[in-house]
Parts: sequence; C-alpha cells; structure tokens
Amino acid sequence: MHQANSPQPNSTTIASRIGPVFAFTWDENSARGTKSDNFPRPDQAYRFTWVHADRTAEVAQDWIKSHPAIPDAARHALLETDTRPRVDSFNDGLLVILRAVELTEGADPDELISLRMWLDAERLITLRSKRVMAPSQLRDRLDEGLVAQSPAALMVTLTTLITDNLAELIEDLGEAIGELEEASLGDDLLEKRELVAQHQRRIIAFRRHITPQVHALGRLRAEAPLLHEHSTALRELENRSQRILEELTHLAERGHLLKTEVSEAHTRKADDRMRLLTVLGALFLPLSFLTGLLGINVGGIPGADEGLAFWIVCGAMFGLFVLQLLWLRWRGWI
Repeated sequence: MHQANSPQPNSTTIASRIGPVFAFTWDENSARGTKSDNFPRPDQAYRFTWVHADRTAEVAQDWIKSHPAIPDAARHALLETDTRPRVDSFNDGLLVILRAVELTEGADPDELISLRMWLDAERLITLRSKRVMAPSQLRDRLDEGLVAQSPAALMVTLTTLITDNLAELIEDLGEAIGELEEASLGDDLLEKRELVAQHQRRIIAFRRHITPQVHALGRLRAEAPLLHEHSTALRELENRSQRILEELTHLAERGHLLKTEVSEAHTRKADDRMRLLTVLGALFLPLSFLTGLLGINVGGIPGADEGLAFWIVCGAMFGLFVLQLLWLRWRGWI
C-alpha cells in the first residue's frame, strides 16, 4: 500500500519561513544589486538594501521588531492586520502603505493587497501578506540589470509599477462594462444584471482604497525630504492616481446607467408577459362563462334536442371571439 506524498511547498513559501521572499544589497562600488536569500544584518556595511518579506512569517516579524532603524510606531504599522493607504514621516525615515494588485492566479478581483514600506537613507523594506505584482516586477527588472541609485529611487519605481498595474486593472474593468453596453438586451437580462452588479461592487471596492491612496501620494510628494529629488515623478504619479479615481467615478456612472437600462428592459419584458396573460384572460373569460353555463346538468337547456345546436353555439362563440379581438385592437391593447 502506497502512501500519497505530501505537497511540497514552493520556493517562495520556504524562503518566507527562513528568510525574506527576496532581498537585494548594494555595495559602495556596485551599481547593480546583489540578490540574497537572507535578511541583511543591521551591522553589515552596505550602501543600501531592499528587503521584501512576508508580513505573516514569524521570522519576518521578529526581524522587523528587532530592527534598530525602525521606530516603534512604524513597526506597529508595518505589522498590523488592517491598514489603509497612508504616509507618515519620522525623523530618519518614512512609512508608506499603499494598495496594490495581487499576483496570485485566481485571486479575488475585488481585492487590493496592502503593501507596507519603510524607507530611509540606507534601506527599503516592503512587506505583504499575499503575493503582490509590483515587487515581483521590480525584482525581475533588477535581475535584468536595472540600475538603482538609492532606496528612494527604488520606492519611486515600485510606486510607479503599482500605479501602472492599477491603471491596467481599471482599464480592463472599463472594457468589461463597455462590452455589456454594446451587447443587445436579449433574453439573458438576469445574467446581465448580475454582471453589472458585480462590476459595481468592484468599483466600490476600488474607490474605497484608491481615494485615500491619492491623498497618500500627494502627501508623499509634499512631506518626504528623502524623495525631494523625485518630486516631479511623484507629482505625475499623484496625477495618474487622480485620473484613475476619476475613471472609477465615470465607470460608476456608466454602471448605474447600464443597470437602469437593464432593469427597465426586464420590467418591460415582465409587463409584456403580464399584458399577454391579461389579454388571453379577457378573451377566454366570456367564452368560459358561456361553456360553463351551457354545460350545467339541468333540464331546459335551449337546443338540447336540436342536431345543429352545437354548431350554432360554436359559430356564435367564434363570432364573439372575433368581436373581442377587434374591440381589444381598437382600444390599443393588442
């Protein structure tokens, strides 16, 4: 009897247990970072470092809690469970929390993952609880030879990637709503109404996170001396984030209008069905009354002994049916 092998954890999971997800170090005479699988020690002499870690890993939490360069208030913010986009300045560093697109395949499309960052003159530390797209993209660029001059430059590049991914996500959402707008209002009204509601829920979720993110980026540009030389790039990021927020507002209005159109089409379709049933009831109610009256089992029914009486009654009922049709058409009901 063979026992099933237990699933093997991937390399990212293993790294998060014994070290960071990944780390890069820059020496004094090196323009390109050196990749590492270990947390750099605070007493090691590097020009600057970037550490990307899993916030939920115990080893990462211990490293953050014991790091002498991170103030207590910043440590708490980096490790707390619930966060919102924010920027806080400290004497020697900067705490930045932004929302970013998740990298995991099959992830909830409504969820934006919190990416916590600590920046000072010698290091950039980023923490996440789930896989985030932007840090992986920046890692790939560094592997391909991207030259980083400072931790601040790394943060600006990372923030740019976050904004690019958000813009692409909102663009895809706009295309999905556009396809629904162009589609004809056919028989799948209930399915279409559910899709519209799903898109509206996504818009609400995105606006909830992106609205404070725009304010955070504005504060990042205005109140961060470490990023002073990148103020032009940060201004552009703030403007792009503001346009993303405006696009979400526009999509919300389009979604509301589309939902109204679908609901009205569904109402008209239900009204047409009720109207048809009402007309059929109006046509057959007198005929049903006559057949019921003539079908009672009592004596004295006129024509009971006449051979042509049945056909005469059928002809009279057909004539009555035609007269009803003409009257209903004259009234504009059919």
